[in-house]
Amino acid sequence: MKRSLGALLLTFGLLTSVSALDTKRMASLEADLGPLMQTLDPAALAALDAELTPQLTANAAPITWIKAGIVSHNLSRATGTETHKGNATRAVERLKTTARGSDPELAAVALTFLGSATTLQAREDSNPVSKILNVNSGWGLLGEAVDKYGEASFLPRMVRVQVGASLPDFFGKDGDVIKDIAALDAWDKTHAGRMPDSVKAQLALAQGNTFKKQKKMDMAVAAWTKAVTLDPQKTGAGKAAAEALDRYGN
Repeated sequence: MKRSLGALLLTFGLLTSVSALDTKRMASLEADLGPLMQTLDPAALAALDAELTPQLTANAAPITWIKAGIVSHNLSRATGTETHKGNATRAVERLKTTARGSDPELAAVALTFLGSATTLQAREDSNPVSKILNVNSGWGLLGEAVDKYGEASFLPRMVRVQVGASLPDFFGKDGDVIKDIAALDAWDKTHAGRMPDSVKAQLALAQGNTFKKQKKMDMAVAAWTKAVTLDPQKTGAGKAAAEALDRYGN
């Protein structure tokens, strides 16, 4: 009885978190922040960082901290194998307050990128133990974001797919990546128009790359083909998918 009551309260708590989100505002944030989220050009990100950093005062609006956090997060992603740049750590510092704030829509975005930024801190750390701890901590935050907001927005699972697909095989996240992509496909069917084709192309690329690691080449080719179809101009994920098809499609 106690166990059933606890499960009911937990379920009610999760539903309350989701229902507290303003769907229209969440969709607006997804659209407004979309271009920034997808910016990975180091020069463009550095310019944005120079513009936003002076605005990060005690009175700065939470959305300014989120934008600056996403910029630092993406700078960390864009620097490839370079380490000790401090961008992931700056992202964590810029996102952590809003992620625990009282504004649920902003918290959904901030917590999602806080989780990813925490995993990226592993690349800035030379200690193998703390690298693992950062990844596990960040993955836990992403799980929290998915549990709280994953029914209201595609962002938490989308970012978790990106993180899971980028982690070394040691962490064993391939199965989670495939499950998240399937969940996002189902989510997209019930939220028509919310998920841009550019995001769907990224998911298809990640799916193809994951199937390749699992040696499921027919499924990988199908996913890469889907990515190119969604990004026919090959300005984003379609370019990498087309290159994969050229290499492994025959």
